[in-house]
Order: sequence, then structure tokens, then C-alpha cells
Amino acid sequence: MLRTIVNSVKRHRTFEEINNFRVKLENGRPLVSGDNSYGQLGHPESVSSIEKPTPVPNLNERLEAAHSSLSNVYLTTRHTVLSAGLNTDNQLGRSFNHSLSHTFKQVEWDFGRFDGVKQLSTNGDTATVLTMDGSVVGWGNSEYGSLCSVEDKGVEPRNISEHLDKAGCRYITKISVAGAHSWFLNDTGEVWNVGLQLVDENPVISPIPKKLELPCKALNIWSGVHHSAAFLEDETLYISGPQLDRFTITTNQNKGDLERLVKSKTLDSMFGFNSILLHS
Repeated sequence: MLRTIVNSVKRHRTFEEINNFRVKLENGRPLVSGDNSYGQLGHPESVSSIEKPTPVPNLNERLEAAHSSLSNVYLTTRHTVLSAGLNTDNQLGRSFNHSLSHTFKQVEWDFGRFDGVKQLSTNGDTATVLTMDGSVVGWGNSEYGSLCSVEDKGVEPRNISEHLDKAGCRYITKISVAGAHSWFLNDTGEVWNVGLQLVDENPVISPIPKKLELPCKALNIWSGVHHSAAFLEDETLYISGPQLDRFTITTNQNKGDLERLVKSKTLDSMFGFNSILLHS
């Protein structure tokens, strides 16, 4: 049952760090800093941390986007995804027998055959890519069914579009992974969930995508580690997750805040059981 929460909304003008490392792009080149314990910054094992933003060695590709999860960094070009860091659940997306990689190499999937990379989403040990032709490719941890199957071990890159199509989830425009579950937004404003979810207020694992019962169309979606949010056309936020009661948020006198958030796409990460962080 939906309820409105106002008092638990906290606003911050700057992004609150959730990792002790950072990656950013300058003119298509990655600059990394912080902790390199898992090799996620692409520097040798002898480099435990990097104080100032530093280029990644031996990386000449011109990049379009950089993404980070708790222990990994992903870099995307027009037709490839590069990964480095922890590999306990195949989250690197490539044949690799070690638990860590200090070198950025390609995820083993031919994204060019699907017209290239449109968007990458990652959280925890799971990563997904929305391709330019509308397909969804996922890899890593699917223990809770977030990649449309329940697996004890991490999965290699696979096309999960068939499972989404069969459930009725088609024409996807954005993907958002929360680790234990994944959300998919389509061109009609519907949001579909797969993986760990609430059923009668109890957490249930379901590898079958199901459409969320939203009060109106969704315009955008985001995910934190435990739950996800949808910005709706009635200017409210719908928040849902297995460790959180479902509710919507309104901003009352500050309604313009949500409008700016959805336009700038700067709603980043949300944690906790009953408090939501809005970053503006």
C-alpha cells in the first residue's frame, strides 16, 4: 500500500560518497583516484591507493561513460565495455580464473552486433547493458534472480531479452540494477521488476519479470544497493525494495526539486530502511 513520506527526505547539494575510490572522464579519458585494493582502478597490485586523479595506464580507447559499483569499475565505448576489479561472481564479464583483475579488458560480448552500447547499469556484483537495438545483456551475480534466473554462481554475459519479451516487457528505454533486483523502464512509462521483491510485504525471489503497479507513468528510474526509485509524471517518487516498505515521496512546497532532479538525472544512490537521500 502506498503512503506519502515527507519528513524522512534529506537533501544534499553534493553527492555523498559510497565508495572510497572515484573515476571520472575528461575528454574521453578516465582519471581514477582512491583505493585500488581490488584492482578496480586499473593500476598494478603494487599501487594500493592513488591520491590524486590519475590516468589509467595502457588504456588508449576513447570512452563514452564510466561506472562504478562497490568493487568494480566499468568503462564503455561505443561498441565495448571494459571491466576491472573484483571477480568473485563473474562480474568482470570475461574469462578470468583469478578473483581480481588490475587491468581493464573487454567484457566478452559482441555489443557491436546489437548496434552498440546505449546504457550500462551496475550495483553490487551485477551489471547490465541496454544495447542500441533495445536488447538487454547481463552478467555477474544472479543469486536473487536479477538476471532472470536464479544462479548459485555468477553468470557470464547473456542476453536476457527473451525472458523480458515473454513477460511482456518490451521497447525498453532504461535499465537500473540494484544488485538483488533489476528494474526496466519501457517507452510507455511502465516499470518492470525482476529478482528480490516484496509480495504481501514479504521478500520473495522471482526470476520472472513483473510489472509494477504504479499510480501513473514513470519518466525515469534509479537504483541504490537495496532499493530503486521511479520518478512519476505526477511529480512524485515511487520507492520500492525488499528491505523497504513501498511508498511515494512528495516535496510539497519544494515540488520544483524533483523536476530538476529528473531533468538533470542526478538522483544517485539511496540507502537505509526509512530515509531517502535526494542529491540535487
